[in-house]
Amino acid sequence: MIIQDNVIRHCLKNVYFICGNACAGKTTMARMLAEKHGLFLYEQDEMYPRHRAMAEPEYQPDTCYHMKDYHEQWMRPAEEQARWNMSSLAEQADMVLTDLIAISRERRVVADVLFAPVYDAATVDYNHFVFLTVNRAEIRKCYFDRPEKRSFYE
Repeated sequence: MIIQDNVIRHCLKNVYFICGNACAGKTTMARMLAEKHGLFLYEQDEMYPRHRAMAEPEYQPDTCYHMKDYHEQWMRPAEEQARWNMSSLAEQADMVLTDLIAISRERRVVADVLFAPVYDAATVDYNHFVFLTVNRAEIRKCYFDRPEKRSFYE
């Protein structure tokens, strides 16, 4: 079954997307907007375990990939890591959209998600989409300064 973009766009009319790269302020901005305007906060990172549990190797092979250890996951060539990251996010996009359609039926939602603007152009109202970015030189410092990432860096 193929669901046309205009139908998806209509179903997402109560969703405001905050997207961008690491350390751009997506989560901070989404939380502030949710609090200030009484919006439901949807965080894609928090949904990963649920998405992974519903993924099947035939359809979402990169989402199903299970690292044996950090070394296997993060020490592979940069090109392979980038391919895996992008593929895994693309595989999860359908799961995120179905989550958001269900959640936003009766309430407005601010979504902290990892979508690329190109993907969203057809399915998301332009006025409901923000893409935040940060200088590449700042990403490494900011990313690894997060408490949950410190041990990984070390």
